Amino acid sequence: MPGVFINYRRDDAAGDATLLFDRLTRIFAPECVFLDTQTIRPADEFDSVILHRVKCSDVLIVLIGPHWLDASGSDGGRRLDDPRDFVRVEIATALRLGLAVIPILIRQPRMPAAMELPEVIRPLAGIQAISLSVNHFDADMAALARIIRKRFRVPRSRVRRLILAYQPRPAIAVVGWCLRACFFVIGLWSIATLIGVPAAAGEYGTEGAVLHVAVAFGGLVVTFVLAAVARYLDLRCH
Repeated sequence: MPGVFINYRRDDAAGDATLLFDRLTRIFAPECVFLDTQTIRPADEFDSVILHRVKCSDVLIVLIGPHWLDASGSDGGRRLDDPRDFVRVEIATALRLGLAVIPILIRQPRMPAAMELPEVIRPLAGIQAISLSVNHFDADMAALARIIRKRFRVPRSRVRRLILAYQPRPAIAVVGWCLRACFFVIGLWSIATLIGVPAAAGEYGTEGAVLHVAVAFGGLVVTFVLAAVARYLDLRCH
């Protein structure tokens, strides 16, 4: 499913991230927007869910607040320099997969320079950022929504990202697409069989017509079963 992933630091822009999540879920379907504190369920494995949802997304929003660049960890080092830092990992994954990355400046006058960033996320510095301010919040949100809608209309590389989203079980994605093809073909065949019932009645009599109806309804049942299984595989991505 298309989605928006909100990337942020909790000690830098947690309140802004929650406000953004609330507004985006009013504009788009709630299942299309991911924020860790609002979406991850109890007992879920945090690391795998985070990477899983980045791969399922179309857009990664990076909230850059006043302390985003220089936030330090427990060892006193800069968090962005830690290869295990989730903010860094999420951005690097999105850039590698070719997702749309939208930097949003929160109470921050400028984008970080490329040399201020770890090499793996330096392309972020070259992306045009937008600002999200309290004084122009509604106008800024409207502009952001327009950008996201444009990205949702772009199907390019969607198949690749859907398959990547099922890692480490890519076979599940292949099975899902095969089931879709099967229920589409069987559904069309069943409808064509129903349309042919009057002709069968004229040629083979009542028994022929009953047989055509039974076969057609059997095909429709198979179609619904395949659709349900394909939908279940889709939900495995979320």
